[in-house]
Amino acid sequence: GWMGDKSEWDVVGETLSGDLSEEWNIISIDLPGHGESSLVLSSDQQVAHSSLGLDAMRPFGPTQNSPFSLDMMARAVCHSLIQDHGVEHLDAIAGYSLGGRIALAMKRLY
Repeated sequence: GWMGDKSEWDVVGETLSGDLSEEWNIISIDLPGHGESSLVLSSDQQVAHSSLGLDAMRPFGPTQNSPFSLDMMARAVCHSLIQDHGVEHLDAIAGYSLGGRIALAMKRLY
């Protein structure tokens, strides 16, 4: 979720892994700009501005290609799953708060 990191899923992953067959792999990742992931924007002010949704207050609406838009974050998560973790197929995806919204965007985009 927003301002969280992948360690928040440790207990959930351990619990699920005990209930699922060995065919399942559980992967926890940090969202862009969270935890151990690289910071997408270089300025703390830009990060706070985007995170608080202040881009939407611009006279011409939000910037669709902002690194922190849901679609861009969903694409970054998919890229990480493919490139960093070798994922070729997803049977399920979970998230809460911001992570849940990104999971829904991933489903819509892919």
